[in-house]
Amino acid sequence: MLTKPFINNVQIYGRYIYKDNNLFLFNCGSGISLKVKGKKIKISLKNIGKPCYFYIFKNMNYDEKQKYCVEISSEIDIILDNNKETLFSIFKANESNDNTLIIDSISVDGDILPIEENNVFVKVYGDSSIAGFGILSKFGEANTANSDCVRNYCFETLFKKGYEFDIFAASGYGLVFSKYTTPNRNGIINYIDKTSVNSTYDWNNGKHVDLLIISLGTNDYSYIEINKENQKELINEFYLNYKKLIDIECNKNTKVLMIYGSLLEANVYPLIETTYQKLKKEYKNLTLMKINGDNTAISNHSYLDHHEKMSKELFSIIEEIL
Repeated sequence: MLTKPFINNVQIYGRYIYKDNNLFLFNCGSGISLKVKGKKIKISLKNIGKPCYFYIFKNMNYDEKQKYCVEISSEIDIILDNNKETLFSIFKANESNDNTLIIDSISVDGDILPIEENNVFVKVYGDSSIAGFGILSKFGEANTANSDCVRNYCFETLFKKGYEFDIFAASGYGLVFSKYTTPNRNGIINYIDKTSVNSTYDWNNGKHVDLLIISLGTNDYSYIEINKENQKELINEFYLNYKKLIDIECNKNTKVLMIYGSLLEANVYPLIETTYQKLKKEYKNLTLMKINGDNTAISNHSYLDHHEKMSKELFSIIEEIL
């Protein structure tokens, strides 16, 4: 089991609950880091839902990450460099729609050392393009094996920057619309104070957000397009929800980055660009980024190699903003 003193001595990313001495990790990109000095780490994991993929990193080395899968429960032994300090990290690769990863226990043959706090906190709101929907395959249908947030351009960028982050992304969800809820006009804005889009657990870590990244609009536009009689109302609702999201998450010093174009969905561009033009009159720290996207993966999503290119673009613009 994970005791409270142990939880207080690790860095937790994303949205989670600590319950019954277990750590429940919900959204894609949620995880933990702990600094250890010893010989071995043993980790016990459980899963709720579809098979859950996760990664293990040593010393924040993105290029040497190891991928694992837990279906119901699993135990993993990690051999460490003897008596060398190691920053050990676990990150969930699937989105909350698919599964919940539970860390049941972690034992260290050695010592757990304090971790320095990150000085930048980034929150992200996105849809399937941020959740890593199907990015590992160009054929068939998206599933937990070929959907991978940890290899998505947004996670890769924030991880390499060494920031603390909270990624809240769900396939099929927008600000105004979701194809998975009843009614369909029940988008992400309704869940921003929850641990995930299908959870009743409350969430608010109370931290100052240095950078807010928003990549939403594709699912909203698909709904707006088929409801032509209400288009004007729905476009205004999209703008109002965008504004509400910024107002809830930001203070006057928070930078906001609006991203679009990751799926080359040109029909969505006017909705985002018009929303930006209205918002920039009210928010001085607002930036619009049209990323050089791709649509060659499953369901016209971005393929893995292009996520690596988009990560470099995002890395550069964050350097300018912060």
